[in-house]
Amino acid sequence: MSYGCEINYLSGHQVVAQRGPGGLVAAHLAQNVGAWAAGAGLRWRPLAHVPLLFGGGYTYSEGGENGGHSQQYQQTGMQSNTSYFTGTRTLVHRYNETLQAQLGNLLVATGFVSLTLAANDASLIVETFRRDSRSAPFVSDNLTAVPVTDDRDAGRGLDLVFTHYLQRIRRRERLLDRGDAFTAQQRQSLISLHASVFDPGKAYGPGTSTDYRIFLEMTLWLD
Repeated sequence: MSYGCEINYLSGHQVVAQRGPGGLVAAHLAQNVGAWAAGAGLRWRPLAHVPLLFGGGYTYSEGGENGGHSQQYQQTGMQSNTSYFTGTRTLVHRYNETLQAQLGNLLVATGFVSLTLAANDASLIVETFRRDSRSAPFVSDNLTAVPVTDDRDAGRGLDLVFTHYLQRIRRRERLLDRGDAFTAQQRQSLISLHASVFDPGKAYGPGTSTDYRIFLEMTLWLD
């Protein structure tokens, strides 16, 4: 069993440009920032001889304002450290490949099942998203649509990732200090399929449609 938790606090001062008519900057707002985020995750392999993993996680990131003081959390740049959270060798976007959400005014619950074999691995991931503050936004790196109501329900996501690793090639190398020969693995070529669906919640209002993203990724090492 593997588990982990983290807590981050963001403190500082910022100047925000405010847009006026025509999208031009009309004013600047200076404010102090104090916000925090926390997350916890668990991964469990019930049978030692079966490479099947189950797990889940929960992340909270503060959002909104209070008396002119910003409580909007912003990512620190360390979020990529959790991209292997399903226990496979494949990098997976932590918060839905279609939405690609950034932490800040967002609560995310995640559950997954994954399988790791010698030449293949796969992950099936489900996510639910809620806003911390009804009036504050959250950032998506992929979707241009923004919430239009004050409902906290931001939506649900589903991701399927399958990777096939091409045959491993081993080569003999020689240590420079002693001259001893040893065998080392070369970098491994792979083909990976990512399929993702995001179903908008009540925060996006009625009449919204499900969005999806599918792509095939290939990495080939020729040396």
